[in-house]
Amino acid sequence: MYSAAVAASIVENLVTYPLESWKVRSQLRSSAASLSTGPRPIAYTGVSPFLVGNIVRTFVRCSVYSKLGPEQKSNAIGGVYSAPALVAGLCAATAETLVIVPFETVKTRMILAANTHSAMSATQLCRHIYRNEGLSGFTKGTAATFARQISSSGLRFPLYYFQSSSFLALAVTSVAECFVSQPFDSWKTRKQSGLDLGKPKLRSMFAGLLPRAIRRCMGTLIVFYVFNRVSESEKQHELQRSEKMHKTELHSTVANDN
Repeated sequence: MYSAAVAASIVENLVTYPLESWKVRSQLRSSAASLSTGPRPIAYTGVSPFLVGNIVRTFVRCSVYSKLGPEQKSNAIGGVYSAPALVAGLCAATAETLVIVPFETVKTRMILAANTHSAMSATQLCRHIYRNEGLSGFTKGTAATFARQISSSGLRFPLYYFQSSSFLALAVTSVAECFVSQPFDSWKTRKQSGLDLGKPKLRSMFAGLLPRAIRRCMGTLIVFYVFNRVSESEKQHELQRSEKMHKTELHSTVANDN
């Protein structure tokens, strides 16, 4: 399960990262006009902390959610999982938020630096943040990230149980999540930028909605396609290994009988 989930996360994030970068730049430009005059950044600026952070987050999310899974199934009546699935989703969202915030902060600062002619590597940026802001610099936007993750996961995990076999339903759910959680995502980006961007306007709170919605739809399809393919491959490998062990045991038994 974990290997399939991590593989799906890696593929999804690598393919869709340009949309993530577009979203962040849109959110920053909506609040700081000076950013619009900066150089055109590389599409994959900030991908390294983003990728590592999402691998860690995927592992944490799956670990928390899988531990709650057996209890959900044993308590289910008529195949309805909504209440326990909601609790599991909220717990998973809380856990993953604790690990993703520092990576998201570094990613946002790298994209911002690329827009202001002061591009830095992830390592250089980490040293810069620690030197100027201390450890608290890596935790900016935590409250906004909590709000975003809880609003998204509270909707996503229950619907996964009901519609896990339907790509269309999952894509529609992803778009719905974007509309619900977009103000929190914009709030998060503003906080993690480290800039004084003033009071947000309604338009700025929904900036970046289009690239985020596209990314979520694409990401949903990629994740479930890769996850299913890797899971099937693992099952086939496990089946072949079991058959091989069974044949070995059978030959050993026959040899002993003789």
